[in-house]
Amino acid sequence: MSEYVKNKVGPPGIALAILGLLSIASNLLGAIAVLVGSMAQLASLVQGEGGAAAWGAFMGSTGWQVTMNLISFAVSFVVAFGGLRLRNARSLGLVYLAAIFAMLPCCTGYCCCFGIPIGIWVLVTLQDADVKAAFNDQF
Repeated sequence: MSEYVKNKVGPPGIALAILGLLSIASNLLGAIAVLVGSMAQLASLVQGEGGAAAWGAFMGSTGWQVTMNLISFAVSFVVAFGGLRLRNARSLGLVYLAAIFAMLPCCTGYCCCFGIPIGIWVLVTLQDADVKAAFNDQF
């Protein structure tokens, strides 16, 4: 890989990886906060209070929030990994997917205000002819 391509893909790759790591942290903290906040309700459900209807209500609210945080965690991992692959000019499809995920507010959690410009920056970088050639040379 030429020095030009390294300089071209390095900064957006780092930015994408950092965005993914920040999003991973925020999603994990969000899931933990939801679980800690519902510990009293969960404890009463485990002791047998409320029955099946109470479990359904719990899973419909808290369970859904935790599930969405875990899905966002997985997507954030793709964003972080895509940033690392961009720095090495590998896995073009994964890098495109990571850039698109970074721009979706539901995927990167609280980091969406940074995800849109970083995702656009990555997509613009991938349109450079030398960068495309570097990805093609990796096969």
